[in-house]
Amino acid sequence: MVSGGFVDLFEERWYAIRNVDRIDPFLISLISSSDHWLYISSNGGLTAGRVSPATALFPYVTVDKIHDNYLNTGSKTILRVRADDTSHLWEPFNREHDDRYSLSRNLYRNVAGNKLCLEEVNHDLQLAFRCSWMTSDEFGFVRESSLVNLADRRAYVDVVDGLQNILPAGTPPFVQTNSSNLANAYKWSELDETTGL
Repeated sequence: MVSGGFVDLFEERWYAIRNVDRIDPFLISLISSSDHWLYISSNGGLTAGRVSPATALFPYVTVDKIHDNYLNTGSKTILRVRADDTSHLWEPFNREHDDRYSLSRNLYRNVAGNKLCLEEVNHDLQLAFRCSWMTSDEFGFVRESSLVNLADRRAYVDVVDGLQNILPAGTPPFVQTNSSNLANAYKWSELDETTGL
């Protein structure tokens, strides 16, 4: 059952929507004291940038595409959990995996409106994964992830966590919408040999 109410979490007051995945996705904006803008779907899809769509960090698209692109734009976390001598693959917020585990998804927004937290509780693995978004004058967009063990037993977890579908700097909106493969051609990765990242 979907329910809402105020809760105290992370030493702040938040509005919580429990079982948010049982209602249709909706769009939320995060406020910023500077020129940051971030629109996020209740299912995790998002767009964000500074000043205008021409300086978007993630593709600046219509709300229906933000809802649809939750699997390939923004946060991505994949966990391999070893507990009780078995190994489990868990990808939080991926609705295509809903039949694998007993899950609860919750959404929290602080009362100031400048922080949003998406939470998925895996009742089978007894773990809760949280992904929060906020802005900072010093650091720009800040994403914070945490994994909470809800059980009395130890769990060993391998984590792949990051961002996907980041736009090349200065990609104009016309290129984003009409030549997205051209924009993808400018994306590249490199290995930092010192850190291995």
